[in-house]
Amino acid sequence: MELYNQTTVLGANSCSKYFLRYSIKKYPKFIFVPILWLFYALLHKLRIYNDEKYYKKKWSYILKIDNFDSFLEDFKNYYSSKFYEWFQIRPHEQAILIDDAPQFILDAVFKEKIGRICGVGLTRENDTLVYNSKDKFLEDELDINCVYTTQFKRKFRRYDNVYYIIGNHCCENNRQYRKYAVRKMLKDIAFLLVYGLLLVTMTFCFATIHVRWDIVSGLFMDPVLFFLNYLPIIYLLVVLYCLRSSLGFATLFGGLTVFIMSTINYFKILYRDEPFAIADILLISEAKDMAGKYDLSFDYKQWLSVFVIFLIAYCVYRFAQKQYMKKGLRYSIIVLFSIVFFGACSSVYLDSKVYDAHGNLDLINRWSNSQNYQLRGFLYPFINSWTYSVEREPENYNPVAAQETLDQYTYQNIPEDKKVNIIGIMLESYNDFSRYPGFQFEHDPYKNFHDIQKESIHGYFISNIFGGGTVHSERSWLNGYNNHPKYLKNTNSFVRYFNQQGYYTEAMHPSYGFFYNRRNVNPYLGFQNFYYVENYFKEIVGDHILFDELIKGFQANKERNQPYMNFTLTYQNHGPYDPAPIKTAYLKRNDHIDDQTYNIVNKYLAGVADTDLAMKDLFDYFRSEEEPVIIYMYGDHNPVLGDGNSGFIQNGMNLDLGTLEGFKEYYEIPYIIWANPAAKQQLQLPFEGDGDQFSGLYFLPYLFEYMGLDGNQYMQYLQDMRKVMPVINENYYKINGEWTKTLDPLQQKVLDDFRNVEYYYSHTFEGE
Repeated sequence: MELYNQTTVLGANSCSKYFLRYSIKKYPKFIFVPILWLFYALLHKLRIYNDEKYYKKKWSYILKIDNFDSFLEDFKNYYSSKFYEWFQIRPHEQAILIDDAPQFILDAVFKEKIGRICGVGLTRENDTLVYNSKDKFLEDELDINCVYTTQFKRKFRRYDNVYYIIGNHCCENNRQYRKYAVRKMLKDIAFLLVYGLLLVTMTFCFATIHVRWDIVSGLFMDPVLFFLNYLPIIYLLVVLYCLRSSLGFATLFGGLTVFIMSTINYFKILYRDEPFAIADILLISEAKDMAGKYDLSFDYKQWLSVFVIFLIAYCVYRFAQKQYMKKGLRYSIIVLFSIVFFGACSSVYLDSKVYDAHGNLDLINRWSNSQNYQLRGFLYPFINSWTYSVEREPENYNPVAAQETLDQYTYQNIPEDKKVNIIGIMLESYNDFSRYPGFQFEHDPYKNFHDIQKESIHGYFISNIFGGGTVHSERSWLNGYNNHPKYLKNTNSFVRYFNQQGYYTEAMHPSYGFFYNRRNVNPYLGFQNFYYVENYFKEIVGDHILFDELIKGFQANKERNQPYMNFTLTYQNHGPYDPAPIKTAYLKRNDHIDDQTYNIVNKYLAGVADTDLAMKDLFDYFRSEEEPVIIYMYGDHNPVLGDGNSGFIQNGMNLDLGTLEGFKEYYEIPYIIWANPAAKQQLQLPFEGDGDQFSGLYFLPYLFEYMGLDGNQYMQYLQDMRKVMPVINENYYKINGEWTKTLDPLQQKVLDDFRNVEYYYSHTFEGE
């Protein structure tokens, strides 16, 4: 068909966009004009703005351009080579140009090229815009053949001889246009599918600090892991493609989005051994802090990725034909893909069983959350991070009421004569099984512990965990929380209170810093220093070495002339326990225990006996120390002793949580609060006798109350709360001296008020 030998109407709707783009290039202050255009268009759609007000508002920015005539001439010269690209047709004298731009701009730019021009009826008179026409597009009847792009399709429906232009292709009727448009769209999507393969490979390579080809190849070999990382990229590319009906736009901004996210993940793992999670999106201040502290220079992988993304985007923009799709079709595709994608998120991406079922754990340290994340790529675990990034407020959460409750108390300092050194020690998987008749010993593994008990306040707290979850008991001591926040940023804690009182606060754990993300969380809690394997111990060590290092830390602090607060978490006695027999028999055999279970329990007790000797040396040292020292020692939870808890059952323990006896044997863990002679003399307190029973959140409030201290507002609140409800556990509560599995309405109100205050305080950071 000969297209160019007849009178034609060009419906481009492009000049206004190019003019704005050129204006922004010359005057960056116009960068927000596109947003204003969208706002004005919405008001126009809602009939709040009539045509005159809409067009005058939309084009008001040109009044701020200096030497406008010269600017207009520069614009014309700059884009002269793009006329063909704009209107998809060779300019000639018989053409009629229709464009949604002011008439005076179109006249100035195209008058020499186009026979007749129809634009918005605006004129520029000095410092004002004058609107002259209600509808310049349709003021004349056009009894001619029409060729136009889809932007002005509705305005030309009444003409019989209509041509449809898509890219550089001309269609004789609407049917041809639709067929060609669908075929073109499918080709574009096929390209995006291939481009998505390149992007997903990039995310795999960036998922680890140094490219682990064993992990990368495993991601390609596991179809489920590959698809779960690939689908989010395809969803992003298709949505961007449909938003602008532009393959180049999708290629450039889709690639850059994936690149930026992957790079953020790379640097977080590099410097903090912590992957990029959904919750980090909200932590803008933390991101700024990280950017200021670390070297974020790109290596060759990042530069190569940026180069490839821009090269492909440029080639697509330069050589690929443009696609003009109907808004209805584009939005329908977006809705369809969104339904599929978010349906997959709810049913697959957030399913912990699917997450745990994929990935070769032999390639990593399975106890590292960061390495588990890397093992599964990036985008899949990033989406899965929603499961632990989102926190739900308590039912009927009321921050005003929580603040009013805390305002009833007054922050109190520690008097100078009561500032003693405080050391907290949490013993991994430690319990005193000598309490239970079924456990009889050939060699007593608790001899020194029992001696220390006699010169201490000693009792049993109710843990909320069994066999694992160490961090719950640990952070309950440090913070006074029963329900813990995610610890993704600075958080209120008792550690910070000690800082405010002039203490030097230090933590030690002779294992890896990535366990429970302690290397990042401990600073969030306020610790001024934290020693762990990667930065101090070099390897996992036992309690003898750890306690010696604790003494060194105490001695080093003397030079600071500050009171010392230390929290040390041991690793020795961490399960699992080797079922192979050992030489020394600590446990007496009974007729009900099998060989494997006996060996497991005996191996555990061998570790306890070694801890017992290290414990004696530690307390002997501080017993002779001239400075006042309090040691608060406790276990975190019961160990795991054999399959199905056989080590407990075959030694006669009751673990039936349906009974109060079974509940206590399941969760009761010993604690001691010991003071050296110097501390007893300074505080004039004996630090001996039976201690109360309570949940772990009351550890430090109980000590402060014994010492006659108040602490901060939350500490005082917990002291009062302990007198009413000392035990909070999902199986049993102790309230007003009585044990109960269920709470009446008044008791439930006490618990709900506590949860309200706890959530408020743990999520409202006060600062140092």
